[in-house]
Amino acid sequence: MPASQPVTFHEGLEARVEPIDEGQDSDLTLFQRARNEFEPGKTTGGRRTIYFTEERPRFTVEIINDTEYDFVEGSSISWYIAIGDGMPEPVYQEEIDIEIPSGESREYEFGGELLAFEGHGVIGLSSGGHSGKGDSVKRELHSGSGRNYSPAYSFSVWDRDHYRVIHERPKEMQRTAMMITFLVAMIGMFQLMFTLPFSPF
Repeated sequence: MPASQPVTFHEGLEARVEPIDEGQDSDLTLFQRARNEFEPGKTTGGRRTIYFTEERPRFTVEIINDTEYDFVEGSSISWYIAIGDGMPEPVYQEEIDIEIPSGESREYEFGGELLAFEGHGVIGLSSGGHSGKGDSVKRELHSGSGRNYSPAYSFSVWDRDHYRVIHERPKEMQRTAMMITFLVAMIGMFQLMFTLPFSPF
């Protein structure tokens, strides 16, 4: 299963990441939608445990603002896609412009970058501090700096051919072996029927 967890930017300001179900994308052809329904690692609700290196997955981040502040135009957060082992280095890093009044939540879409590399994939989020005039509740949230992020969502990234060799080919060989065993058993039964003294043949 993919691992996901909420990310807390500041007390009362939290975010959650979910993948976009590509099977529901209106821009895709009927063939592409059908193929996505049978991709390995597809779970109910559109979550994916596995992506392939040629894919460009997209995600949504829901940001919940339970602080006393209104985060106004000019606010932003940083998102990252990292691939590797442990706490991998980001492959992509960009910003999302946000605007969220106190007590409300907003969803933003991001991603669409080529995964390209095999490994453990992580979607990370970060933000910096916020600033405003005096005691005003209107604040600007600053994006994260550097390459530090909090993991929000994780998955596996495979080269498609490599995945077939490791995971699908053994299953195909097992099915073939079962079919051969079944055929041998059927042939044996027919041979036995022909050799019995009371055989109708």
